[in-house]
Amino acid sequence: MRTRFERQIINGEDLTKWFVENAKASNRYLYILGMGFDERMCEGIRRFSDCRLPFDIWKVFLDEGIDSPSKELLRKASENEAVLDQIIANLPDTQTEEKHISFWQDDGVQSGEDGRYRFVGEINASKIIKHSEKVLGSYSDIIIDVSALPQAIYLCMINTLFKCSAPNQRIYIIASENYSTDMRIEPTQAEESAHEIQGYTSPSDGIDGVLIWYPIIGEKNLNYLDKYYMYLKSHSQEIDEICPVVPFPSVNVRRADDILSEYSRRLFDVWRVDKKNIIYASEMNPLLISKSLYEASESYANALKPLGECKFVFSAITSKLMTIGMLLAAFDLKTQGYNASILGISNKGYTIKKIDNETIQNNLICLAV
Repeated sequence: MRTRFERQIINGEDLTKWFVENAKASNRYLYILGMGFDERMCEGIRRFSDCRLPFDIWKVFLDEGIDSPSKELLRKASENEAVLDQIIANLPDTQTEEKHISFWQDDGVQSGEDGRYRFVGEINASKIIKHSEKVLGSYSDIIIDVSALPQAIYLCMINTLFKCSAPNQRIYIIASENYSTDMRIEPTQAEESAHEIQGYTSPSDGIDGVLIWYPIIGEKNLNYLDKYYMYLKSHSQEIDEICPVVPFPSVNVRRADDILSEYSRRLFDVWRVDKKNIIYASEMNPLLISKSLYEASESYANALKPLGECKFVFSAITSKLMTIGMLLAAFDLKTQGYNASILGISNKGYTIKKIDNETIQNNLICLAV
């Protein structure tokens, strides 16, 4: 893995050229991608396959349960898989393996009673990496494409990959990004309470000391923001600082203002957030987001040292690229011995809002970490 100072962003149009120019004869690549309904699923692997480098594929299938609302999107998922299989058909030396992640586990309570199922998606996402550690060690480069993976799943997979990878292995994160598409994909049947993401938990049961919360926020998710707030309030006497993170610069130049206006009453009237705490972070650059969050946390830790240990909590209701920036900041803080955790909220599936006459321009980003 690279250090946080050596990471690079590779834009989609440069991806093929970059990998070809940096390839060595001994290299072999593993491409991990989520299988699903997201229309952006195949963009990364289509571009990477043009490199004509030796690589294998993991297809990661998600089992959200028999009553998942995402079942209505199975036809779109099948169409995406057909596109992927056509790409693979033109790669005769590529080996493909299927991995399956079950989201829910029956805890044995009688059918029909509330609370029968327990969310185990994060644990299972980590397991498919841990249980394949020896196999992963045979690859020089590992690419994980999160374009069609849910947030909690790719956060766990990437975190486990960081921990299991050999020092000389190179890891890449690929995302096909468009925030308007992310806005159309809506989680459904969310759990009532937030929780700490597997692998990004606080080392103590309760949250004492000085608590700094970074909610990375996007549009129309006040319900989720409230759940994160209530979780923190129930595990701490006080949230000492709330530092909202909003996208700026952004493709939509007014997006940050619109988001702050939408959440204005909750943030500034109810929670009394100091407007000087707002962090503006580039929508398309996870490295700048990570840098901003890391440096803000270091500054808090140094300034508040006389009051005890600072505990940094992150939550994201936003696009994949901003979420990846958050992940890198939390990982770097934990690596340096800071107390950092990430909150998540489980849900039973997704629906997609249809928007007529919309021209969608996706941006493919590859992050060399």
